[in-house]
Amino acid sequence: MIFFERKKGVRPGEVLPKAVFIIFGAGAVILGASSPASAVGRYDNLTGIDQSFTLGHDYRTYSETSRDSGVYELTVPEEEKKKTAVREKEEEIKNRDHWLYTRQFGHHSTYDDNIDGTRIDPKGDWSHNDVMTLGMTRKAATNFVQLFYNTSYSYQSENEKAGALTHTGSTKFGYTLGRFALEFGDSYSPSRTFVTGERTELQVTPETKRATSTTNNARLGATYVVSPKTKIHFEYLHDLFYLPAAQNQNSSSLTSGFSTMKHTLTGGVTRVLSPKLTVGADYSWAYVDYYRGGVFDSVTETALLNATGLLTPKTTVSVGLGVYDRRYLGRPVDPRQGTLWSLALSQKLRPKLVATLSARHSAAEELTADSYTRDEYNYGIDLTWKLRPKLQLSFGGDMGFASNGQLLTKPDADNPSLTFTRPDETEQFEYYLALSWHPKPYLSTLLAYECLNQNASFKDGEFEDHKMIGSIEARF
Repeated sequence: MIFFERKKGVRPGEVLPKAVFIIFGAGAVILGASSPASAVGRYDNLTGIDQSFTLGHDYRTYSETSRDSGVYELTVPEEEKKKTAVREKEEEIKNRDHWLYTRQFGHHSTYDDNIDGTRIDPKGDWSHNDVMTLGMTRKAATNFVQLFYNTSYSYQSENEKAGALTHTGSTKFGYTLGRFALEFGDSYSPSRTFVTGERTELQVTPETKRATSTTNNARLGATYVVSPKTKIHFEYLHDLFYLPAAQNQNSSSLTSGFSTMKHTLTGGVTRVLSPKLTVGADYSWAYVDYYRGGVFDSVTETALLNATGLLTPKTTVSVGLGVYDRRYLGRPVDPRQGTLWSLALSQKLRPKLVATLSARHSAAEELTADSYTRDEYNYGIDLTWKLRPKLQLSFGGDMGFASNGQLLTKPDADNPSLTFTRPDETEQFEYYLALSWHPKPYLSTLLAYECLNQNASFKDGEFEDHKMIGSIEARF
């Protein structure tokens, strides 16, 4: 389960608090596997352009991860899980003190019939993304090191100016001494292109829907095994999200002022109550420092409780509940407080068919609205049918509702002489169909269709979008 609050004043792809971005299920969660369909916000990020600030992206990632966790737990026999664990342990021992090399290549193509997300005169275009990842890993009995380099080139068929090249270098070190484990990691990207989405304060003009950032994310984590069933963990995160004016043609001093540096401290405990039930608790403190002015500087405290396990041999559940308190340091604004919750329930309907129901309430930050907070509620269902051991069909849909509790006055998009005052609300309805095939352990393919219909209080916020996605990845 993933349980988080997204903060709009932080780098793309980040959630608040990142330190309590908890992924866990009754079994293993399939992340970073060879499948291009794994945890990418339901195929949004296959374009190579970061979609983290688009409405509904966080929930789609959450429901996707919950789906994969439930499918793994309910369709993979226990004996196979044990054999896999033993085989992986044997391979780890065999490869100790040796460098292991990773080479991964992928190509993703998406046809979007409304690539700009407009209501009137939508334009379609092909987006292509070529990805290459090179890495090396070395493990010993008590330590390990990982060095990875990823490059991604995204481009469109019609709009030649939309090309974007992204480089990311990441490093991770770890050391284990008895029950204590220490880990350090850092990821740096000098140029990352993202869709501004709900970050409307980054749009210098209404037509500007992309921006480029420099990001660096460092993590220092420590884990201590108190007993075979209890672990405590501590974590410090340092996240930089910088908007260089030189890389954003439409940038201004105001836009650059939304660059941030974030410090997050987290502590928590995980307890296995029984073979079928695991619970946890986390507390985090996060300070966000803005580049100029500091009027949005804030301190946020978050407390979370979570549980995951098997209700029956055919049912898994993950649930989380938390509260947050955000205080702004640069202006006289009352503290923002609220609750967070999430729920995912997976049911094995047939031997090879699993349904996952998911729901989530999160609170995003509105830096351009008087309320400063936008509540988001999402509900969805995902079904996965394993047609063959290497062939899987996934389909489902979801609906989302977002509101900042404020009234908005704007002219009518079709008749500017008319002005209306309405609640600032948005609704989204989305459904998808995807077929993934893994003919070889090192090769995976994907074909998918996705439809999104967005309704809003005013017509200029409404649109309908259809996508066809094709993807292939090879790992050596």
